[in-house]
This record gives sequence, C-alpha cells and structure tokens, in this order.
Amino acid sequence: MSGLLRKEFRELRPFLLLGVFLLLLDLIEWFTEQLDLQPLAVNIGASSQALAVLLFFIAFAAGTGLLVREMDDRTLAFLDGLPVSRARVFGVKILVAAIVLLLYPAGHLLMLVAQHLISRQSLDHALHAALLWRTAAMICVVTGTGLALGLLLGYLRALCWLTLGLLALALITLLHFLPGISVLNPVALLEMRLVGLQWQVLSAPLFTQLGLMAASALLALGIFVSANGGGGRKLRQWLGRPLASAAVTLATIGICLAALVVFAVLFADKEKPAAGGNGAAAKFADSPVVSRRTERYSFSYHSQQAEQAQALLQDADRVYAEVAALLGAGDGARIDVDLTGSLQNTEGTAFHDRIRMHLGRNPRKTLAHETAHVLAHRLAGDERERELSKMSVLNEGLATWVHNQIAGNGALSDIERFQAAVVSRRHLVKPEQLTDVDAFARHSDINLRYPLGAALVESLVARHGRDAPNKLLLALGNPDFPRSLAGTELWYAAFQAAGFDLGQTFDDYSRRLQGWEAEFAERIAALPRPRVSLDYSAGKVGVELRWEGQMPEGWRAVVRIRPMADSPLDQYMMLQLGPGAVAWVTRSTLVNEQLCFQPGLRTEDAAIFETWSCVPLEPDR
Repeated sequence: MSGLLRKEFRELRPFLLLGVFLLLLDLIEWFTEQLDLQPLAVNIGASSQALAVLLFFIAFAAGTGLLVREMDDRTLAFLDGLPVSRARVFGVKILVAAIVLLLYPAGHLLMLVAQHLISRQSLDHALHAALLWRTAAMICVVTGTGLALGLLLGYLRALCWLTLGLLALALITLLHFLPGISVLNPVALLEMRLVGLQWQVLSAPLFTQLGLMAASALLALGIFVSANGGGGRKLRQWLGRPLASAAVTLATIGICLAALVVFAVLFADKEKPAAGGNGAAAKFADSPVVSRRTERYSFSYHSQQAEQAQALLQDADRVYAEVAALLGAGDGARIDVDLTGSLQNTEGTAFHDRIRMHLGRNPRKTLAHETAHVLAHRLAGDERERELSKMSVLNEGLATWVHNQIAGNGALSDIERFQAAVVSRRHLVKPEQLTDVDAFARHSDINLRYPLGAALVESLVARHGRDAPNKLLLALGNPDFPRSLAGTELWYAAFQAAGFDLGQTFDDYSRRLQGWEAEFAERIAALPRPRVSLDYSAGKVGVELRWEGQMPEGWRAVVRIRPMADSPLDQYMMLQLGPGAVAWVTRSTLVNEQLCFQPGLRTEDAAIFETWSCVPLEPDR
C-alpha cells in the first residue's frame, strides 16, 4: 500500500504543484495589496463562484487520466500482481486525488480566516464556524463531482473534453428555457445564498450532485474492475491518427466557444430593459478613485465626491489634533481613510489604522468619531487593543464623547439625552448590561451604545477629570494587564488598574439619567408604546403594530428584523410602516423557523426601539 500511495502522489505531482502555485499567487496578492476589510461572509461569497469553476475543471482534468492511464501505459497488469484488489486501488487513487485537489481550497479558506482574524471588529467579530464548514462541504462536493465525471469520461480519451463541452452547451441552452435543471450545474453549489450569516444550502441541487457524483464514480469503478489490458485499443488507435486528432481538437475548441457565445446571448437578456420600457438602460462607467494625503491622513474617494471630500480634507488635520488632545495621544502612523462607504447600517467603521466612512450629512463628526477609535486602540496597546473591543459600550461611548466635545457643545445633544432618558424610564437597558455587549445586543438596540456610553464617559470625566479616558486606555494597554477577562470582571479590572471606582461611576451615570428623565418627563409620557401581533399569509409572516396612544408629529413606526438573535448590526433590515400597515417578510428567508423583530419609533435624527423578541413561527401557516 505504501508503494501504491507513493506512486499515486508521484503521478499527481503536477496538480500538487499547481495547488501550491495558486496558494503562492494568493499570498503574493495578500502581501502586495491592501487587505479587503470586509466581513468574512462577503469575502467568501465574492470568490466562491470563480473558485467553484476553477476547482471543477482542475478536478475533472485530474480525473481524466487517473484510471485510463493504467490501461494506456499497460501498468494494469502490474497492479493486478500486487496483493491488493482493483477496488482498493481505486479507493487509494480517490483518496490521494482528494488530498491533492483539496490542498488549494483548504489553504484559500485558511487565508480568508486569517484575514478575518486580522481585520475583525465589534460589528463582525465571530468566526462563523457554521459558514466555514458549509463552504468546505460545498467545495468537497464540487471537487468530488468534477473528479467523478473525469474518471468516467476519461475512458473516452481525447473525446472527454469534447463530451464535457457538449454537456455544458446543452445545460446552458436548457437553463434558459428550463431554469429548474440548474440542479445539474455543479458550480451552482458555491453560489452563496446568505440569510444573515447563515448559508442556506438548497437540498435539491446538493442531493442531485451527490447522486451524480456517486453514479459516475460507481460506473467508473465498474469499468475499471472489469477492464482488461487492451481495453479501448481501437479508440486509442483512431484518436492517434493526425487527421482525427486535429478534428477532435478543433471540435473541442469550437464547442467551448459555442458554449460561451450561447451563454452571452441567452443570459444577456437579463440585463436588457423589459419590452415597452423607456429604451436602453443607461450605463455609467465606474468612477475613478482619487487619493490625497494630509499630514495625518491618507484619503481615497471617487472623483465625483471631490468637492465634498476637499472640504473635509482641509479640516482633517485639525480634527486629528483635537481628538489627540482629548485622548492624550501622540503622533503616529498616517491613518488610511476610505470615503467610498461603510458597512450597511453604519456611518463609519474603524479597522486598526484604517477607516471606512460615508461622506454623509456630517463627515467631520464621523471622521472625529472613527479617529477616536483608532487613537484609542493605539493607546490601548495596538496588538492588545482586543480588551477595548470587548468593552464595546465604553469604546463607542468614548468616541461619541469625543465628537461631541469637538462639535463645540461639549455634551450629548438634546435628542441623545432624550433617548437615554426613555431607556432609563422604561428600563430598556439595565446598567449591568453595559458591561456585557453580547447580552446588550441580544436584548436591546445596539445603537444605544452611543448615547449611553457617552453618558457613562461624561460621568467618568465629571468625577475623575478630563484625563480619565487616557488613564483608562493606558491601563488597558499595560503589558501586565490580564488578557483572559471578559464582561463585568474586565470592566472592574480596567477601572481599578486606572485608579477609578466602577461602582461610583455607575452611580453617577444612573443619577445623570434620572435627571434627564425629569427633564423630558412630558415628552416621554407622550411617546406611545406598541402592541405587536404576527400575521401569516402564503409563505410570508408579518409584524403588525398597534399603538397605545397618538403618534407624535414627526415620528413614524418602524420594525427592525434580523436573521438570528446574535446577527451583527450590518445584517439588520429596517421596515417603515404606515398607518395600519404590516411589515411582511418572506418566510423562506428566516433562520430556524423563528422571527426576530424589534418595533420602534423613528425621526430623522434618532430612534426609540423596544427590546428584541425572537418568536417561533407557527407550523403549516
């Protein structure tokens, strides 16, 4: 067996080297370009289709010569002389081929995981094991299908690629008229259908491909077991003639080109406007990205954003100086700022020394907020800043406090204080939940981190002075600070290391919110609260709100929905409701047969949400 294993690895060495070469190309790209700091699901989904095509064709190419080579090279008789059956030889070949072919996709996935570990942040910190193992499983099925088809069609020798091209052409043509036969397309298995961060794997395509793989492998095994040393001799002789060989080559190239043309013609219709429309759809060229540097920042933005971006660039270094003065931070590396957008449901996000943000209504405020995150992480120890990330309410509250100080008012705005007062009056967030971000996110509106965290920082500064944030960050960055703490233990340890009393700070925080309760008592009393009921209709489930009181002017009813109780902020969906309207959601998009929703009221500047509810759906509705 050991000799047989060495033989198979030696014969598959070109594919082993190809896998190593592809991994090296990925590593070179990784080290020579800026990391794509997107959520893990986005990075996997962006490359999954191209990866599926590559893996299928590599596996098919490996399979075409795996069995038939033993007949053509007349080594079948030698294998029969070994004390192993042909079925066992077949199993060894499959095992070695699987190891070699899965080398590259396994390394590719590990690189995506490493990229996520480097760039993850509070909005998407989890490693998403379920997403990873589903991706790995689909990769194995696509590779296995390609290998099994290669094993079977390999008996056709040089005709195998022509046959594959004919099958592809037939599939592409029929897909246009019969979309249901897409289950026969193995590449479609890696077409990611995300619901939140859960990959919904459709059973019909999966079982079809598993059946196709098993049938092809069993047929290939049957032919291999029953073959004699001269199997396929006449076909080899005919294909060996120069005229026949040239004809097969030209036919194969022609079929491949025909498949590409048919695909382009048939599926280009999807890009065209419907009949009776307003003519050809307008298409716009991608706007070039412009790069500009200041003393403290390196900005990139689309050229059509130039006017708004230039206004921000002129003031950017002053923003940096003000943030650094508030936090007690010194000089550091230039911060990269991408002004082309941020994660969904966010105005900006900070990843280590890089910021992504929208040029929205108040870009100066957003830049100050995200710069505060970057400088706070530096003070908290750069590579040890994970402790600060685990204190999400403090982290976001500190950045909110900073941008409020820079805005000139030095305190929370009227609407932020009103939000905090409503939370306190209605007991929507208990003080102890501020130290446990996971419990906070499962129970309450995670965006309350900003006003509540800023109120906490205001209480800290009022008691211990304006240098209190700097002392707290430096305490977290101390190499001797314990790294295994979480939740309340981490908060108490951090405040104690900085010389502060967390209990006193929370007492001050509670008194501050109670004062705001009295200030906004009439407005809070006038703000209605909802009663919720679920409606069912033909594959949909709806959230209906009934309000206990009259809706104040300027407020409107909204419902937020998320796939699961622990889904990150960028996966939330906001639905606005008119009077008597119902927020409908397609049932097939929900995970685990439950609906997680959060009713609330919203104005242009703020939102007041009730606590989250995750309700199991009624069966057969």
